[in-house]
Amino acid sequence: LVDTLTPLLESEPVNGRLVTFGSCENGFWTHGSDVDTCILAKQCSTRQACLSKLRLIQAVLQKHKMGTVKIIPAANVPIAKVFDARGENVCDVSVNNAAALENSSLVATLSRIDSRTRCLGRVLKFWGKRRQINDRSKGT
Repeated sequence: LVDTLTPLLESEPVNGRLVTFGSCENGFWTHGSDVDTCILAKQCSTRQACLSKLRLIQAVLQKHKMGTVKIIPAANVPIAKVFDARGENVCDVSVNNAAALENSSLVATLSRIDSRTRCLGRVLKFWGKRRQINDRSKGT
């Protein structure tokens, strides 16, 4: 998926660098997890500029029939959610989400230092999902 998205989102009109974060980077990814991505874009420092960039991303992905894209403007960090033909959320795209990138880097480093971190992280992720307390959009 990322290999397909990268050339689309790194060219005009989006013109940013696509990077993955979250479970893709820290080793907590499990079957059925979505892919968290971030576009690193210059001259995109305000919330409004990020929302404009997300609308461009939405147009590009829908033009290339990459699925349905829904922008979530009210999120703490606005995102574009990409859904496949079955309606499954396969990817989230944010813009200049530095905190998420740093957090993923920290957890990935901890996972490399102590292999138990990955196992513990996956168990906690599964536990939270089963109890429906792992959805930031719902405050859980």
